Amino acid sequence: MVRFQAKINSQGQVYFPSEIREELDTKELELLGNARAIVIYPRGTRPSEVLRSLKVVIEDLRHRKELQEERENK
Repeated sequence: MVRFQAKINSQGQVYFPSEIREELDTKELELLGNARAIVIYPRGTRPSEVLRSLKVVIEDLRHRKELQEERENK
């Protein structure tokens, strides 16, 4: 899994690296979020497909958390 960094410019715009734009393969996106996280996906994507992808992201985050805890406990 690849991790990207993004910044919000003074006009409130976010630049998405070309790798992300190519992978999403659309110019119309939907965003769903709360106070700490946002999910971005091509407009019209079925919720089941978004959930399936999120499961992969969640597992990666769990793994990163475990690695961080291991480093902190050494």
